[in-house]
Amino acid sequence: MQHLLEAFREHAITAVQVSERHQLILVNSGNYQLQTQQSHPLIAGSIALLPAGQLMSVANRLEGDVRSLCFCGNCLALEQGHSLLAPFRLARFSEHKVVQCNTEQQRWLNQLLDQIETHQDRHFSAQYDVLKSLLLLVLHEISILYPIEKARPRSQKVDSALQYIEMKYREPISLEDVANHVHWSAPYLANKMKSETGRSVGEWLQTFRLAEAASRLIHFNEGIAETALSVGYQDVTHFIRQFKRQHHKTPAAWRKTHQQKSGLTFEYQLTPKLR
Repeated sequence: MQHLLEAFREHAITAVQVSERHQLILVNSGNYQLQTQQSHPLIAGSIALLPAGQLMSVANRLEGDVRSLCFCGNCLALEQGHSLLAPFRLARFSEHKVVQCNTEQQRWLNQLLDQIETHQDRHFSAQYDVLKSLLLLVLHEISILYPIEKARPRSQKVDSALQYIEMKYREPISLEDVANHVHWSAPYLANKMKSETGRSVGEWLQTFRLAEAASRLIHFNEGIAETALSVGYQDVTHFIRQFKRQHHKTPAAWRKTHQQKSGLTFEYQLTPKLR
């Protein structure tokens, strides 16, 4: 099993990345800035949610204490529609990516992350079940904190269009297909989608497809062309070009890099400290 989950701790972080896994960042102290399409200040008690495939950068203003948890939903048998993944799913569709916890909640989340760090470095028969149980407890706490209604797009039809894209992105769907699903004209949907989410229908399709492709390249021993087709790309050359543009590596290089980590040995991937 590869890339199940990992937790790590750092004092000062700076990163620009697109992750194939979901990630949450808990700030215990210090001041940070999360940059997606908008800028989000992070202070003590802030929890940032980064869905798989989300381009983001994080930088610190003052050295502090930050903890990060990355996990692979596929590895943990958590389907995209799982209720505990709702905050990550909605964070993808909106700029509501940061929640604030109180001191008691912060202490409890740190205790759970301590347990994950402890058990990810041990090897025992029930390790998978223990790690999954701890992760589910973390996700449960996040679901309590996340204001789901505030994160929903303003238009019900835009919400429906996004759900349709999430369900159908593996198929060769078009803007017209999505517009027909919500009973809008294609130009009107294109304008509404861009104004309410900051991305076009095509950009959302690409986000879902490339995030799924990054995961499949790690977890399935299939050819690059097969991966491309499985996530909705009919032209493998176009797929490789788009994948490299987003991940800065070809699909083959991505697979080679990430498949070097295997089994239940979880390695820290600490981002470098700012000097």
